[in-house]
This record gives sequence, structure tokens and C-alpha cells, in this order.
Amino acid sequence: MCSVVSARTTRAAGAMLVESVISLATVILAFIGVIQLIALSWWAIALPLVNAEMQRLVLANMSLVQLATDPPEIGVLTDARTFGVEREALNHASRWLLPAAPAAWHADELASGRLQLRCLMLKDRDGFLKLGCRTDWRTPFGWDLERSDWISQRPGGEVERFEGNFLKQG
Repeated sequence: MCSVVSARTTRAAGAMLVESVISLATVILAFIGVIQLIALSWWAIALPLVNAEMQRLVLANMSLVQLATDPPEIGVLTDARTFGVEREALNHASRWLLPAAPAAWHADELASGRLQLRCLMLKDRDGFLKLGCRTDWRTPFGWDLERSDWISQRPGGEVERFEGNFLKQG
């Protein structure tokens, strides 16, 4: 009789331990999922902000004289610094990704290549230049995020903007 009670008590204790471990693992996984959901939501907003700010910096540093005398290579995706943007300005533009992170973190993301801020020039059929800028980032969670868009200015000051992927990666 004593061994039957002992076996039932042991079995019940084991079942409670298994239920506790499963419950704890579920809570931990749900917490991790919520953190990733919040991070992805934030970065879905932040990455276009970084791309737009980088594009403004590139446009501000490009002049008609530069385009006429020393234009960037047409059709080649190059680092934004090629267009005259300082590294500190790019560090500042990337602040949206993790606003609470120190400036050294942003510099490290750019230096390591996990964050790439690049642009390219193309000519359309009419011979007008179009600027395309692209931001690629491998997040701390290992996700690959990207944002790209075009901007062109036609005679008369008309500015056209095209959003979406202009370089498909295969």
C-alpha cells in the first residue's frame, strides 16, 4: 500500500514538474515573440526614415556642376560616401534604427557592413538622371531588411518619386 501511494505521489510530482517546464517555456517563447514583434514594427517605420534621410543627404551634396564634371558611375550601386556624404552624417541618419544606442554602435553597424547605405545613378530614355538609394540592414535578430526608392527631377522643377525594390536580389 505504501509503495502505491509513493508511486502516485512521485507520478503527480513529475507531472507537475513537466507542466511547469512547459508553461515556463511557453511564457518565455511568447515574451521573445512579443519583443520581436515590437522590434519588427519599429524597424518597419525606422528603415524608411533612415533611407529618406540618407537620400536627402546625397541630394544635398550633389550639385549640377558635379554631375557635369565628375558624375558618379551610372548604374553602379555605390556607398553613399561616394556622393560626398560624411561618415558622421550617415551615422546620424542611422540613429532611427536603435535611438537609445550610442553613436559608436551606429558607426560599428556601418563599418561591419551589416548596415549598407548605397545609391546609384541611372539615365532614363529621355537622358535625365535618376537617383536610387537603397538601405540594407541585417538586424541583431538576423533579419534582412531593405528599403529602396528613386527620385528624379525634370526640367521645370517637377520631382518624381518611385518607391519599392529597384534591385531584385536573386
